[in-house]
Amino acid sequence: LKRCGGHPSGHTSLGAHFSSGRRGAIRNNSERVAMEAIAQHFGAIQTAVQTQNGAQLARLLSCLAPSTPLPPQVAGVVQNAQYAEDCAKHYCGEPWGPIAAKQTCARVALDRGETKKAYDAVVSAYNGFLNAIREEGGWVAPLIRTLTFEARVIAERADSEVSKRAKAANAHVAKPNETLRDVEKTLKKGFSACWTDRTGGPPGASKKRATLYVVSQLMKIYFKLNLLKLAQPLIRPVEASAGKALESNSVFPVGDVVSYRFFVGRLRMFEDRYEEAEAHLAYAFAHCRTSSKSNKRAILEFLLPVRLRSGRFPHPKLLEKHGLASMLPLVNAVKVGDLRTFNSELKRHQRALVKKGTFLLLEQSKILVYRNLFKKVFLVNEKQTQVKLQLFERALQCLGEPTDLAEVECVVANLIYRGYVKGYISHQKAVLVVSKKDPFPTAAVMKR
Repeated sequence: LKRCGGHPSGHTSLGAHFSSGRRGAIRNNSERVAMEAIAQHFGAIQTAVQTQNGAQLARLLSCLAPSTPLPPQVAGVVQNAQYAEDCAKHYCGEPWGPIAAKQTCARVALDRGETKKAYDAVVSAYNGFLNAIREEGGWVAPLIRTLTFEARVIAERADSEVSKRAKAANAHVAKPNETLRDVEKTLKKGFSACWTDRTGGPPGASKKRATLYVVSQLMKIYFKLNLLKLAQPLIRPVEASAGKALESNSVFPVGDVVSYRFFVGRLRMFEDRYEEAEAHLAYAFAHCRTSSKSNKRAILEFLLPVRLRSGRFPHPKLLEKHGLASMLPLVNAVKVGDLRTFNSELKRHQRALVKKGTFLLLEQSKILVYRNLFKKVFLVNEKQTQVKLQLFERALQCLGEPTDLAEVECVVANLIYRGYVKGYISHQKAVLVVSKKDPFPTAAVMKR
């Protein structure tokens, strides 16, 4: 195949390639097959544009999950990027021709393992796409979702390949995640294009419908790069304007709302805004599809420590159902005041919890372990209002926690300060004097 039947140089005019005279001069069947394959590939894209079939257009332009295999004749054409763009322009016109050509080039580059080249093509297509859809309505929302997702994934792959090559060469990566940082700037333009859509019609029928999906993809980047402060400029306008629309699938798809609230819940957790974190995570867990088992588990991995710190314990069957039975010993340790088991389980899961970002939050539950352990001592002591601190010391030592009276007094003082124990310490007598009425109030724990 010579440039789809054109001049070997690939630089002749389109008129020469596609004129009736040229079509009549096709000399063999292979050239005719090539021309038909190219026409079919780009013609299908043009048809989807003309009929405003966003879902079909997204499948046709997808690099990672295309609807049909790419004919080898088309793959041969895109070896010359400029010629591929000329072909695409002939069938698709402006502005969709260059977008189709670049997406096709990216698809071929991925097949050849040229991830960085694919990324450059995808980003170029994304910028062209944003210019193309300024006056388009909500029919392009499926395409926004596909191109946004694939730009992020391909950027991650490109960075991963750089890291692997550096590791193989025993070298240092000067700028880790450089491609991911670059694609973040591009995807923010996608957010603006969606959120500021003024094409008319209800929000559910405009490009705004894809807003939360774009935000979620950006949030994934921010969590990976540990740049959580950059999420606020995205969340602030959504929270201020969307309001109850976040709870209605008439504007945003339920799946997008679930994903958005999951990420916002995680963000609020890291900001120590636990009530808001719980509200977002609980909503995400309740509205996540039952069939999405991995997503349900991911949400529960963050909802569990948020609720545990306020003394609310999940049912064992819930953890078993979602593959988190390994957390049961730790949860039960908090519940019964078993400090030894709590410490050992926290240490056993430390690496995974640190990676998730929940280790420090779960460690905060240690104060509840002390509270529940000391309550047991109080009950064993026949609920006497005066409890010797030495009894608490012995209980801790029995659980393998080396301590002394000074440290016990410090822990008890902290429990009193937090409202977990109603009473006061007699330092001179080394005694805890508790209230006769509700000395270990549950309400104070629940308010955390």
